[in-house]
This record gives sequence, C-alpha cells and structure tokens, in this order.
Amino acid sequence: MDIPTRIVVRRLIIEETGTYNTQFMRPYDNTLQGPALNAVCEALHGESRYTPSRLAGVANQIVSPSADPEKPINIVNGWSTPRCRYLMEVESHSMGGAVSVANVLGWTSHMGIINGSGRNIDPNMEFYVNSVVQIREYFETTPVGNQLHTSVAENSHVLVDPTYFDAYVKEKTTSMRPEDMYATMSLNHLNGLGETLDTRTTLTRVPVASSRTNSISAFYTANVLDNYKKAADSNNFGLQPETELLDSARGYAQESVLALNPFFRAMQEYRDGMLTNFFTWSDLCRLDPDVINKVEARRLAASNLVHRVSSGMSADWNASNRLTQIATILAQSVPALMSVLTLTKLAFTATNQEVFASNSPSGIDGFSSITFVPSDARSFSKRDLSQLVDQFRVNLEHMILNDVSMHNQIAFYLQMKVDLLGETWINIGLDGKPPITYVTPSFADALMVPVVTTRTQLSQRLSGDFHEICTSIANYDGTPGNTPPPPSQKSRFGLI
Repeated sequence: MDIPTRIVVRRLIIEETGTYNTQFMRPYDNTLQGPALNAVCEALHGESRYTPSRLAGVANQIVSPSADPEKPINIVNGWSTPRCRYLMEVESHSMGGAVSVANVLGWTSHMGIINGSGRNIDPNMEFYVNSVVQIREYFETTPVGNQLHTSVAENSHVLVDPTYFDAYVKEKTTSMRPEDMYATMSLNHLNGLGETLDTRTTLTRVPVASSRTNSISAFYTANVLDNYKKAADSNNFGLQPETELLDSARGYAQESVLALNPFFRAMQEYRDGMLTNFFTWSDLCRLDPDVINKVEARRLAASNLVHRVSSGMSADWNASNRLTQIATILAQSVPALMSVLTLTKLAFTATNQEVFASNSPSGIDGFSSITFVPSDARSFSKRDLSQLVDQFRVNLEHMILNDVSMHNQIAFYLQMKVDLLGETWINIGLDGKPPITYVTPSFADALMVPVVTTRTQLSQRLSGDFHEICTSIANYDGTPGNTPPPPSQKSRFGLI
C-alpha cells in the first residue's frame, strides 16, 4: 500500500449549528419469535447469497433498535451548547503517484469561528470526526469530451468510547458490528471463563470504523447471515471446528481499518503518535498550512436565527413508545440509505394513506404501496439525480417503510428533511393521528448508531441468537413448519 506523502485540503466548510434535545442510545435488540424464524428460513432457503433486498420485510423481525432508550448520549460540552459542523474534502498523494479523495464530516467542541476566512478560527477548537466518505473519481471518454464521474467507494462512521480509561472501568461500551458478532459467538463457545473482557469488541478511545449500512437492519442482518454462509460453504467437508468457521466469517465481515486511512495516518503524526477521532485547528494548519485559504466559515445571520433548531422545540427522544422507536429507526436508516446512493441532502413526503400517481389515468399507482414526493436532492456523485432518487424511493419502501408499517398494516404519514452535513427532521404520524416532529443532528449520528451498547449481556445474547439463526437456516430442509426451535425456546449461549 502506498504511504501518503502529502495531504491537501481541497475545501473546508464550517457552519454554526443550533442546539438539540438530549440524544439517547438505542442498540439493536432481538425481536425474533417462532413464526418469524420460519419466515426467515423460508425466505433464504436455496439462496446462494443472503442479500439486504432478500431480507427486506423480515429483518426487523430479527433485530431492531430497542424500544426503550438504554442511556443518554454525551457530546463534548453538552447538546445545549452551540458548536460548528464541518465538511472537509481531502486529497491524499502517495509516493506511487496515486491520489485518493475523502470527505471528512463531523462537529466541533464549541463555537470557535467568525464569519470569513480561516484566519479567524480558535486554534484550540477541536474537530471531531463523525464519518469518512472515501470518494472514487474517474474520467470517462464520451463524444462530448472527458466526463468526471464520482461515486462513493466507502462510507463509515467513526466509533470511540471517550469515557474509556482502562480495562478496570466498570461500565464498558461494546461494539456489535457484524465482525464483532462473530468474535462474541466464538467467545461464547468457551466455557467457564466467567466475566471476560474481550478487547476485540470493547470500544476504547482508539477509533474504529463502522459501515453506515450497519444502521439499516436489512443490511446488518444480511451481513451477519451471509458471511456465516460464506464461511460454512468454504468449510471443507464440514471438518473445520465451529470456532475456526466463526473466525473465517469474522474475516469476511471485517470493517475498514482507520489506521490505514491516509488522513488518519497523516494526522496521527501531529497528535503525538496517537490515533484519535479528533484534531485541533492548529493540527490541521500544520498538516496543510494553506488550509486557511480554503475555509468558508459561516455564522447564522441574525435574520436566520428564527429558523435555527433549538433544544426543546421538538419531541423528546427519551420515550418508550412505538412512535419514538420508529422515529429512531428512520433517523438511523434513512441517512444510511442515502449515503449508499451518494445522496447528501433530500426532502420527501411519503404516505400509504392515499396512494396516487400523476402518470396514471386513474391516479392510482399499481406498482407502489406508497405515495412518495421528493424535493431538494443533493449528491456527492455527478450522476443523474433523478435516477438516484428513484432508487432511493424503491429501497426506502422495500427495506424501511415496509418494516415500520408492518407490511402496510399501519397507516402512516411521513415528512423528512435529511442533510448529512446538518440535521434530520422527521414529522411522523401513525394511524391517522397528528404528526409529531423529531430532530436529530446528522453531523453527529455516529454517536447514535445501534451497534454499540453498554450492556455486555445484550451483546452476548444477540450474538448467541444470531448463531442459532445461522444454524437453523443451514439445517432447514425446505419443509414448511419444519424449522428448528427458535432461540427463545433453546438454551442460549453466554458467559453470564
């Protein structure tokens, strides 16, 4: 791999934010019941690949964000403190001549800017990395000349536990990414260990990557089940021990390594050799002294302050009801789905209460169970936005709305405005009731991912249940009703 020799900041946009209600951790939890296991086995029987589209409509019956909030989430200086959000486009030049491009997105520790150039920025302001989008750029020769094409090669959240000090801290944060599920499955096979710290799945202050698609239950479930199938299919005559099979599956599911990311590697040199999820303005200026000439710093104008989001102006996230759970699912999965399609901003209305189509003589759309009206779409890509938005509509209905509406058994009305660089606004109403508004900061959504928990027992239970599901699918013979007992009727693996 080429070692980066020079980092160049193409542009840096820094904008003032509002303030927000306290955000809460809602990790994935098992929702599987006996009939659902039958449905999963029947849906996947005979398939060579377990894809997200194949699991759409049933994935939420395996896992979904918890209906009860686990705990409040902290952010530096608190949610009621104004700060900045930022987008930085970075070029990495290597010794071999290769150039890679990444978009680094996140938030700052406080409001440390004045309108204008980079010469008016607090040198000690900390920039926290929420996500990294690796961009693929290439030119295509066409009859009208060379055309630059842009697509997303990789899009990952950056996860840390800022409270971690050492292995003896009582409350630890456990990662439940697909690769972590296999690590915990493997540990569950070792008996008599008692309380065991698994450093492979314990989050620390050293950042790790988690694909944004892990926030969509269909993608997450497909990743866990499909990589187990890959490992099982490559098991020669079934002679490989289960622990080795799980290690193989973990390798297939491995996330990108941030220590190999050109920007993180370069910044590490200016952070005393420490790999961290933040840097200061001074660090950035040392990395690229010309960055002060590439900054666009924006404070909200006085005339726009009335439109700024403020804590208390929307519904509280600390509620144990179906509406808040659905809002949580939408807040996590819709931005993730947008990122898969390179969309960075989109507003839309969707409802299954009245389904109309403007191109149909009768006004009824026979190909869709929802009415979907998009607006204000933006993208990293140079592709036709109408095609991207149409793909988004299909996947939104198939993978997300199908789940939250229980296959259209629940009437819903939904308005969303999503800006990956800003906020996600959700206006959601169920069963004809008035819509309720929820707001969450998209620029810090790595803090709210459903693949982290402070309850070790949850991680162990979820991994054990996933293992039972994997083996149930493998043993299913295609006969309806002949599915092995679900995890809830069998003894669970686990150390607790």
